[in-house]
Amino acid sequence: MSNSTDAMLAALANYPAMPPPPGVQSNFDHPQTDGKVLIIVGILSTILPFIAVVLRLYARKYVSRQSIWWDDGLCLLAVLGSIVHTTLMIKNLDNGLGKHMWDIRALSLTHNRLVLVVMNDVIAFTTYLVRCSILLLYYRLFNVSDLSRRLVWVGLALCTIITIPNLGVIITRDVKCSEPTSILTTTFCHTRTVSTNIITFDVFNVVLDFYILFIPLHQVRGLQMKATKKRRLIALFGVGFLITMGDLGSVFVVGGCGLLGHHIVKYLLESGDATRITVFDISTKNNRYNDPRVEYIIGSITSRDDVLSALKKTNAQVIINTASPDPLVPVPRLLEDVNITGTQNVLDCAMECGIKIHVYTSSSEVVQNSYDDIIMANEIWPLPENPVDGAVYSRTKKVGEELVLKANGQNGLLTTAIRLCTIFGEGDRVLTKQMVEMAQDGRAKYHVGSGKNLYDFIYAGNAAEGHILAAQKLLEASRSEQPIPQELRVDGEAFFMTNGDPMPFWDFSRRVAAEIGKPLAEGDIWLLPLGLVCFFARMLEWVTWAATFGGQPSITANMLRYTAEVRTFDITKARQRLGYRPRVDMNEGIRLAVNWHLAHFSGQKDSS
Repeated sequence: MSNSTDAMLAALANYPAMPPPPGVQSNFDHPQTDGKVLIIVGILSTILPFIAVVLRLYARKYVSRQSIWWDDGLCLLAVLGSIVHTTLMIKNLDNGLGKHMWDIRALSLTHNRLVLVVMNDVIAFTTYLVRCSILLLYYRLFNVSDLSRRLVWVGLALCTIITIPNLGVIITRDVKCSEPTSILTTTFCHTRTVSTNIITFDVFNVVLDFYILFIPLHQVRGLQMKATKKRRLIALFGVGFLITMGDLGSVFVVGGCGLLGHHIVKYLLESGDATRITVFDISTKNNRYNDPRVEYIIGSITSRDDVLSALKKTNAQVIINTASPDPLVPVPRLLEDVNITGTQNVLDCAMECGIKIHVYTSSSEVVQNSYDDIIMANEIWPLPENPVDGAVYSRTKKVGEELVLKANGQNGLLTTAIRLCTIFGEGDRVLTKQMVEMAQDGRAKYHVGSGKNLYDFIYAGNAAEGHILAAQKLLEASRSEQPIPQELRVDGEAFFMTNGDPMPFWDFSRRVAAEIGKPLAEGDIWLLPLGLVCFFARMLEWVTWAATFGGQPSITANMLRYTAEVRTFDITKARQRLGYRPRVDMNEGIRLAVNWHLAHFSGQKDSS
């Protein structure tokens, strides 16, 4: 029996895996092979991803200083899978991989197919890891979008649902087709060349890849950025390139938990323009984002040590300073400490740390010089030497802006100032809060003055976009080898920024009232004479001052006067040099702001 088996194996040793074509002889010793090509392709397909992952991890850890997360770990595992696959492929060259079937001995097919089983499983699982890594990267980039988070979780579920049966089919088909009995019958696989299972899973895999591709394309389409940058981002994602480092690198947002600051953080998270975001604020309890790209540091810009210590931890190249007390806070010393001393501290620390870019949130009130109306003021308007009595906020913001623009060009620092008008939006605990409470209490029908004075407002999301556009322009200037023409310069310049849609001041109040379901008709409005209202307000100030030994009421004559004045500004310069275009109009901005307020303080409406 043993002799018979040995004879059979000896015969099979020279039996080809399949008959050669007519006129062709099997060549087991020196066959034609694509082995060298397969080795080169295999090594390159392993080395290039390995280098990419190493650079990614290095940049994540030491450049942007972000924590290593699941998407990074899965990338590393995928590279290991690629190494295993290439090793198995090279090993399988000895079993006939890369040769014609008639140049392979039939007996070698057993080992060949067993190795192919493992190779197919490894590549299927590696593909699964790559897809999951991409989806988790999207989760990091677009974490603030509820829809994107849901799309990512659906994608992860689909990857798992498709991969597990696919692995099972691969193992079942390949193991069954490599049984020794099949070799003895010389029929190596009873399935068709391309089975229904293979076609089905291939279709599912292609659909899944397009689904994964759709997630960033959908997200980029809704970003607040120039169309040219949108097209560039879509092109990058469309050809499969992943953005691991944003244009701005590490960004340091001073006052990042405030109204404007947290909208800047949100914009950076949604756009992926920053690799790391550090929020520096005196309190970080409000408006926080649970995202691994954001770090929160408590500190005060009035303390140079606090600012310097925080900056040294971040390796930031961009500072956006939005910090300022409430303009209505009647504490001159606080306004001076933050808007003047604090601004100087940030500038000094920025230059000491080698920061490249500094964007400062100034105010449209820097041009206020009297009780007169401000009508379509632009950047050529002179800044008053002595603002009106009591306008401490205007004076301190003017001095702060001058410090920032004077620092432009020092130690490689480029600076600009964004002059915002009255701001509102989600997270607004001042203007929107007051307007909602007035509407709820029935006080929205009382309008001071004629009710026709035009006023400029700006939605916080639009203001955030404007700051990022300014930072990007400064970064472009810092990298440019050619001087920027004066008519295009952003560094050393100030820019008015509004929603570009002035309306009568008290129309804002009426729109808020309509949004909460208490609309006001023209006949419901009571117009109160400005002089009379200010007289009683001034009397109340004196009484409060005397009764509280220096205190001040919540509503003053100056506040009421502002509501009856014209405050409009020309944003042509911001449009031309920054490419600023308000994306969210006044009606939509008011809706978002009111819904947020009611959801967080009244629970009457959903904030979606």
